[in-house]
Amino acid sequence: MNIVEHKVTFGKHDFILNNQRSMFWPKHQMLILSDLHLGKTAHLRKNGFAIPSYTHSHDIQRLSELIQYYQAQQLIIVGDMIHAKNNKEVMAWKEFHHENSDLKMILIKGNHDRLSNAFLYDLGVHQIENSFLFDGILFVHEPISESEHSTISGHIHPGVQVNLLKNNRKSFPCFALHQNILILPAFSLFTGLDTKSLDKNTKYFAFHSEGFFFI
Repeated sequence: MNIVEHKVTFGKHDFILNNQRSMFWPKHQMLILSDLHLGKTAHLRKNGFAIPSYTHSHDIQRLSELIQYYQAQQLIIVGDMIHAKNNKEVMAWKEFHHENSDLKMILIKGNHDRLSNAFLYDLGVHQIENSFLFDGILFVHEPISESEHSTISGHIHPGVQVNLLKNNRKSFPCFALHQNILILPAFSLFTGLDTKSLDKNTKYFAFHSEGFFFI
């Protein structure tokens, strides 16, 4: 896995964005991501959609490698951890938790996180919040328009469209910075990209497998 990084200062703190759809907070040895959507591909396959079975395992493998790369001690999932329960993808997460039992996991509940807290604790989550204020940074799944705190959110699955050649446009995932809100890309590779919700005053940190570009 090729990890390319870009350092940013946000809310008076230093963070490291990476092209593997997550960010790292060195001060707290904390890996931050959003929209993992565990169980989504298995749920869709069960309902007749032709989706490769390796999609979910790739996401969990990427996460394992990122934790090792950064030597993370904490993991914050900023919403939409679980899409559907009791399938192979969710069971694979239990194995991931067993291999990373020392990792403190914090979940900020998203609109898809409808399962009981007891079920989430059984998956290794240590702390469950609707919003979470930590060292001056507010974590909440859906971006909020006004906050006195610098805010990290997910939910939107932000992306940008770029003209590569005549009549050839390609979309890329990105981190989106709008005023004092930083919106994370969806960690899951099996998600669409929203290229229209954010206004023209948004700064985009877009990326691909080899690096970053900025809009």
